[in-house]
Amino acid sequence: MSKSSDFLLSSKKAQKLYDSYAKNLKIVDSCSSFSSREICENLNFENITKLWISNGVSGDNHKLDLMRKAGIQERQINGDASDWEKFNAFVKTLELSYANPVYERSLLELQKYFGLETTLDSKNAENIWNTLNAKLATDEYKPRSIIAKSNVDIIITEDDLTDSLEYHRLLSIEEKRFRVLPGWSPRRVLNISSKNFTSFILELSISTDVEIEDLESLETAIRIRMNYFSENGCSIAIHDLENFCFEPSTSHDANCILEKVLAHKELSTSEIAKYYAYIQKFLLKEYARRDWTLQMYGGSSKSDKGISSSICNFFKDLQKQNLNANCNQIFQPRVILYSSDIDNYYQLIALNYNQKFRFGGELCENSKGVDIFKQLEVYANVDLLGNFIQAHVNAQSFIGLAQHDYFRRAFCNFLADLMSSGRIRKNSNSIRQLVENVCYMNAKRQLGL
Repeated sequence: MSKSSDFLLSSKKAQKLYDSYAKNLKIVDSCSSFSSREICENLNFENITKLWISNGVSGDNHKLDLMRKAGIQERQINGDASDWEKFNAFVKTLELSYANPVYERSLLELQKYFGLETTLDSKNAENIWNTLNAKLATDEYKPRSIIAKSNVDIIITEDDLTDSLEYHRLLSIEEKRFRVLPGWSPRRVLNISSKNFTSFILELSISTDVEIEDLESLETAIRIRMNYFSENGCSIAIHDLENFCFEPSTSHDANCILEKVLAHKELSTSEIAKYYAYIQKFLLKEYARRDWTLQMYGGSSKSDKGISSSICNFFKDLQKQNLNANCNQIFQPRVILYSSDIDNYYQLIALNYNQKFRFGGELCENSKGVDIFKQLEVYANVDLLGNFIQAHVNAQSFIGLAQHDYFRRAFCNFLADLMSSGRIRKNSNSIRQLVENVCYMNAKRQLGL
């Protein structure tokens, strides 16, 4: 891997674009896997394994999956092996992983935050282990310091709709270098097929003091929690598309289905899809009334054409309701759809009939610089490149925030290639604005921040 100064930047022109326009931009981490509690408590990491690979409870799934592909024993991945053994096992995995995007991003993380330009291999693993751990013992490598060093403006966490948001409140008082805002996640209320759904309904009922026995009382409880989130700084909803499904449905359909599951009866696939679609539409109407932005991500990395089709059908049905009601503003919030499946762009761009949709890339496990090029090229063909929103990076460790830098480097390299081939004429002001919009301002504007 090259030195961090020219990583992914294949020409002087690309490096100049990055250094002049992208390098020092603020970051909007729009859908973070970070815990607001961990940020608030701000404790030192015990060692580099705990920060970078796995803390024994959760970890960087991309790295852990790569270790499994390398044949590493499970005890050295998420088992009872020592943290040193796990670190050494990951180093051995990296030695097999040249050109893999996880390899590239892993070393970029160490370069950016620890200044590590030395090749990480089995020979120097113990020395680097000791060096990194010594740094982690200092205040400079506590969670909040790492976030501030990353030049973060805003972090949006993904929070269950029953969350107390106590740590967000504390951070709003204590931390002035960046903001940590809650992101509303309705995952559990949508997942009616879960064996824990009735337990969730009881939890929601207790947290809102509403006895939930039908659709009307469920909607009342959801609105109460939305109001609570709004009072605590939330204006973003986060929907995971992994199990997105759609069948046209009415409130009567949804009410019958809900009462059926509350009576502990089995649901058909069709009933699950009808309930899911109705609750999605109800949620979107509530988001629009509160001027929230909806972020939709996930699922697309598997190129699931069924999911793409379901999303299209869902929004077409929503648009039909809007047009029939002749009041678009009530029913549809701003939407950002993050996708690494470029086929989604072709299908979904047509839905942008009122400019409420925006699209962003998604850095999934296997996304490389060349994949970012493909996303950008296709998007530029079917919409406007200047509307694109920097990729959802799904950083699974605090130093994983370097993935924002990964995208920005790839984007600047993409622009430099267009300029070299004569497809873009030199205009420093417009290029600067393009870089700033795609890498920062578009997200901030579309998120209403």
